[in-house]
Amino acid sequence: MSGASFVSGMGSTAVQVGAGDFVSLPGSASVLSSADALTIALWFLETNDAPSAPLFDCRSFDQGLHIYRGVSASSLTTCWGAADSAFGPVGCESVPVDTGDWHHLIFRRSEGAELVELFVDGAPRATLGEPGFDIFGPLISDVLLGAGNLGDFDSPKRFLLDEVRVY
Repeated sequence: MSGASFVSGMGSTAVQVGAGDFVSLPGSASVLSSADALTIALWFLETNDAPSAPLFDCRSFDQGLHIYRGVSASSLTTCWGAADSAFGPVGCESVPVDTGDWHHLIFRRSEGAELVELFVDGAPRATLGEPGFDIFGPLISDVLLGAGNLGDFDSPKRFLLDEVRVY
């Protein structure tokens, strides 16, 4: 954890990140890349309306998942890449979310599936990935919360993150 702080959250203690703060989850890349079925769940709340910032990132240059608030204050954007995507995202999906409220995100990959389902506040919102690509392949990086693995650490955006779970 670098610069992040603990604050009151949804009903427990949350982590506040932003302005260069981040939380690293060491060893998470091996968990994500070795699990056949996988769920990533978290609650988040924005505490200001600054420009875009990473919320969750496990990407390397050509593989992984990157979740961030877009330049539009009303969208949450998720981009993904895979080992065969030639140093760029295979695709991105943006879904509308209101600012100033807690939101629950779930990313779920079922056993034997290549695609990842995105749920926002309990509702299915997007399917991520493409057949033939493994988002959580062996080249992903450990998870960073509040910053990006490719150097995007300096956003003034501030988030509260609560109940982050990978299972």
